[in-house]
Formats: sequence, structure tokens, C-alpha cells
Amino acid sequence: METNSEENNVCLICGIESNSIHNGVNSCRRGVKTYETFRCRRGNKKCELKPGDKSFCKYCRFQRCLKVGMVIKSLQISSTQSETSDSPRVIQMSISPTPVESFNGNHELSKISSNKEISFFSNKKEVSNEETIKEKKLCPCFNGDEIKAKIYNIFNSKIFFYNSNKYETCLQKLIRGIDKLVNDLGYNNQDNVVLMKRVEIRKYIEHCQSFLLSSPNLLMNLEEFSLLSNNDKGIIFGFFWGNAFSLLNGEYVAKLYDPTSRSEPLLLIDSSILFNINDVEFVEPDVSQQASNEAYDLYKPTLLYCYEYILKPIKIFNFEKIEIAYMILQMIFSNTALESTSSECKRIAECILQVANNELHNYYIYNKKITNYAYRLSEMTKLLYTIKEYCDRWKEVAFLAKWLDIVDLSIVPGL
Repeated sequence: METNSEENNVCLICGIESNSIHNGVNSCRRGVKTYETFRCRRGNKKCELKPGDKSFCKYCRFQRCLKVGMVIKSLQISSTQSETSDSPRVIQMSISPTPVESFNGNHELSKISSNKEISFFSNKKEVSNEETIKEKKLCPCFNGDEIKAKIYNIFNSKIFFYNSNKYETCLQKLIRGIDKLVNDLGYNNQDNVVLMKRVEIRKYIEHCQSFLLSSPNLLMNLEEFSLLSNNDKGIIFGFFWGNAFSLLNGEYVAKLYDPTSRSEPLLLIDSSILFNINDVEFVEPDVSQQASNEAYDLYKPTLLYCYEYILKPIKIFNFEKIEIAYMILQMIFSNTALESTSSECKRIAECILQVANNELHNYYIYNKKITNYAYRLSEMTKLLYTIKEYCDRWKEVAFLAKWLDIVDLSIVPGL
């Protein structure tokens, strides 16, 4: 028996006339909007769904969506869909460079440690089409699987990336490795840093990507780490990179200006761009301005937390290289990461941390002539905890921004 085609042109959810297919079933546009968790407005979970009724019970409508076979997981859409669509606005970020407008302001930062003032761009740089195309080819979109493969290629290389000296201690090796990493990230060009009022979100993501691809070399500089299994290396790196990124990023910002003597809270987007947390506009070609503003409103308290409890202490205590290396080592072999590693990894971690503790003790006693260094150790411990808290907060905000369909910025420290 043939079915009348007009009888099929109805929404399977509410019965209104519709010949559209959404999420795998014939439904009107409103059928894809009610995907969250709701309570039945009448409490009986048996509300009647009338055709065209705009005051329907969202819970019962959603249950009806499930009953007719709607594919809920397909609600996570890509940025290629129109912003006028009623579908949830979860946008997968791509990373390809576009020109950034510079901030033509009269701000004047305090002089940095090298006694050179931070420079500012007054005009937008003219970029030809040929240069733009070439630049885009040199900066691929963020690809998690590709980056993961590159990281494990480094872990499998069994090569010490920095000329190893058998007489060097573990902290001395880390100091040399950190210097190399800082140089790779561009943290040694302080006179090229600019303050910008309009910045692109992707600039920060590109900077995270650079750290992701450079920091494994630092870990492989430790022979003890290089001998671990790939599983242990991956677990440690997952917990390590976001914390280390926050520490080294904060140390670099503290060299650019003194956050304890300025009223404007400044943070770093990448190695050459600073922004004022209270006076900035984030822009992104793939994201609507409203979504960018909403995302920044969510992230702003976390950024202020970083400024107040990470950046300021780093500047106040002016940690020396060996102390930075010691904190990096604590991040590598943190208790959180070691919980999921093998017993052999735990044994190696215990040995190397004990050696590092003795090395730092000898440095304080014999090099610095400090007999009571408990205060500095306590401040380093406090900073390590604060950085971990900062990364945890960032992950929570990233999850919230994605859950609220504002923007997907999953590539953040610690994720």
C-alpha cells in the first residue's frame, strides 16, 4: 500500500507541516533546539505536543525527539554552518593566520630589564596576497592527532636534543633545556613586544601549539625520562605541558614589566603581543563577535586570577634559573601524573626528585649562603599549587563555554 507523500511532510515531533530533515528525522526547525536537560513543566511527563505550539513542554518534546530516533550527537555542528541557523552554536576553531590590527595608543610601559622600551606598531602592516598565501601554508590548522603523532615521534627518537654532559646534574640539564625552549618560543625578543587592543584568539592557540611541539624536547633532555615507556611519557606530558607553559609564560611577562607597580593587568597572547585584561577586544574570523565577547566574559576571571596569583609572585620573588628548573622537575614528576604511571616510573621519579632536592639544598647553602631557605621553598610550592589551580579553572571554563554553545576552545593548558 502506497503512502501519500503529503502525509510524510509533517514533523514527527509536533505534527506541524514540514518537509525538512533535521538530525536524521523529518522535523521542523524547533526540533533540534531542545537538547538540554529539562524538567517536565507539569510533572507527569505526558504533556501533549500540539502542532505549532510555541509554549510546549521542553522536556516532553525532547523525549519525543529521542523516541522518533533523532540523532542527538549530531547537534555538535561545525563553523561552516550559517550563524542564522537555529542549531547550537558550537564552533570548532581552525588556526590560520590573518592580519592583526595593532593598537595605536599612547600607552607607555615601564622599561624592561634590558633597558629597552617596548615598541608599538602605529600602522597596520601591508601584506600582499602572495605573502598571505605563503604564510598560511607555513601555519597549518590545529590538528590534535597530527600534533600527538609529532610528540610521540620525539619520544621515540631516543635522542638527547641538547649536547649532553655526563657531569651535569639533572637541574643543570633542565636549565639548559629551558633556555633552548625559551629561545624556540621567542621569549628572548623583548624589544619586539607590542601592546594591542584587538587580538585574535587564534594567536594564543598558535602559541600553545608551538609550546606543544617544542616542550617534548625539554623532557627528552632528561635521560631518566627518555628511558620511560611511551605510555608513561604520554601520561606525564599530558599533566606537564599546561603547567610548564603557564610558568614559563608568566616568567617572561614578569621580565617585560613590573605587575606590582602598574594598575593595568597585562598578559601575553604570544611572544610578541601583550593585552590589557580590562581593555581588550578578542576577534576571530570563524566566530561571531557576540560569541567572542561571551567567551571572553567567561575567561576573564581566570585571567585575572593568573595575573594576581601567578604573575605577581613570580615578579616579587624573582626566582633564579635553578629554582625554575626545580619547579619544572616537580611538574614533570607530579603526584597527579604519577598516579597513573607504572611502578618503574614511580621509582625513577622518587630517585630523581631526591637528587634534585639535595642539589637545590647545596645551592642554597654553598652558593647563596642561605641557611634558612624554607620560606622560598614554601613560596615555590604555593606557586606550583596556584598554577595547577589556574589550569584546572581554565579547563572548567573551556568546558562551560562549549556546553553553553558559545565557542569551542578545548586546546588550552592542561587539556
